[in-house]
Amino acid sequence: MPYASPVPDLSYPFPTVVSPFETDESFHDEEEWYDTYYGFLSDEERAKYKKHDLARGAAYMSPTVTDPARMRAMARWFIFLTQIDDYHEFHPVPALVAVRDRVCGILTGEEPRTGEPGFLHFLARMRGEFQEFMPHFWLERLAHSFHEFFTYGVMEEAPYKTGERSGPLSLAHYLLVHEYSIAMRPYGDLVDAAMDTVLPVAVFRHPVVQRLRSLVCRLMSIQNDLHSLAKEEARPSETFNIVPVLRHELRCSRDEAVNEAVRILHSFATEISSLGRQLPDFGPHQKTTQEYFRQLELMITGLERWYRHSRSTRYRVPGAFPGVTPQTSRHP
Repeated sequence: MPYASPVPDLSYPFPTVVSPFETDESFHDEEEWYDTYYGFLSDEERAKYKKHDLARGAAYMSPTVTDPARMRAMARWFIFLTQIDDYHEFHPVPALVAVRDRVCGILTGEEPRTGEPGFLHFLARMRGEFQEFMPHFWLERLAHSFHEFFTYGVMEEAPYKTGERSGPLSLAHYLLVHEYSIAMRPYGDLVDAAMDTVLPVAVFRHPVVQRLRSLVCRLMSIQNDLHSLAKEEARPSETFNIVPVLRHELRCSRDEAVNEAVRILHSFATEISSLGRQLPDFGPHQKTTQEYFRQLELMITGLERWYRHSRSTRYRVPGAFPGVTPQTSRHP
């Protein structure tokens, strides 16, 4: 089904790999997951999510993974991050703080309590699956990235979405906040799972690697903005999209803003490639760091394939995006 509005060509200087799980869906039980763990959503909302094809999105973004157990855990994380963002985007900051802290606690070993929202039990199942093949310090890294995503992204957006502050934002402010709110910091940590090895702490903290993570998040925030533009233009409360930000800042037309957004995206892609070609000397971890760069690049091109070639209706059909707000959302 065609997009409601044409998405411009987004070419990347990165490789593209096709996952064996693009056609083999035996690694997940996505529809059952929604019915088991997301019963606080209405039947209509769950039906919409079942058509978003989120589990296979994980396969598109980690196309070198061939182990179905590994891919199953990754698919859970893709679904969890997408739905928790959808569900909480209009919640006030104090509520977001409580959710953030509970998620981080469960990722690092706490157990969900009886009566807590189903998504926390879903998260605990995912953690248990990752524990089969990933070390505890990586789960701590995942929790830290989630903390950044919620604190510097979702919570920074919240006052604008609840009407406490009004936009539009400056481009500089938008790029900084959306770098965190796109959820790519916690999702990008799955490159370690795809590599079957964890980037050592000293390498992970290196400025080159941290700059790479920032660039990937910024690029993918624009990528998402362009693919979701038609959906978000139908939501007057949505101010966190680069196209209206650029229209206001540059006093330009919609088409001119789209073209400028594409130019900025391509500039980020060029910098990522440049960093990858001239890495510092990481000694015995050189090949691992090179593979880390490659896996993040594959996430970019893989998500582009998912946007354009998957059967997901998330951005393509009017009304396919769930209208989850605090007024309509229900916990079990």
